[in-house]
Amino acid sequence: MTQEQQDATIGRIVRERKEFAQKIGMFTAKAAKQGETLLKLGKILTARPELLAFNGQSSGANSMAEAQWLDVAVYPQLKDIVDTSNEIREIMEHQRRLEEQAGRLGI
Repeated sequence: MTQEQQDATIGRIVRERKEFAQKIGMFTAKAAKQGETLLKLGKILTARPELLAFNGQSSGANSMAEAQWLDVAVYPQLKDIVDTSNEIREIMEHQRRLEEQAGRLGI
């Protein structure tokens, strides 16, 4: 590998490291928010499932004041959670390979 090629590779690795760190941060924050949402939903379902109401759905006259109104749009399908987890794994694997390459180049 020529010095020019090595410099280009090092530049790419440095840039990709930064990009991966940003992506992992973004997806980790998204996963944390999804986890908080699931915890909230789980607490309601565990403690008082009869109080759970989505988007104006009737929760019954007796419990209307106590109802836990949740916006269905806030609770996306589980596929979104799976997609987020998959994206994090893929980025971390690519980052691992990048670090191996950086190690071989001594950076």
